[in-house]
Amino acid sequence: MAILAIDFDNVLHDPTRVAEGKVLGPPMEGARDAICLLRNEMGHTIVVFSVKPPEVIAPWMGYFDIPYDRITNQKPIADLYLDDKGCRFYNWEEFLAHQLPYFVDAVRVD
Repeated sequence: MAILAIDFDNVLHDPTRVAEGKVLGPPMEGARDAICLLRNEMGHTIVVFSVKPPEVIAPWMGYFDIPYDRITNQKPIADLYLDDKGCRFYNWEEFLAHQLPYFVDAVRVD
């Protein structure tokens, strides 16, 4: 089975839907079902990573009954990374010519 490193914000947690007076929002649509499938049915190891401390994330994961194996605020060793701000690296030529322009346009604020 694989070790899956899954980013917290914008992959598991929806920071755009934080209720007034709350620190964290609900899970992203489909996140709980997907993690349950990946871990409980398929047997993959789930490592949640974030700049947020594990002490903040663990209660949230428990509240929403989302299974995991480990939470870290450092980049974990994994077979696959799920991250809303990542891109697949092939080589520098590909990145500079094709991927960087896409990401620059995606985050540009006019």
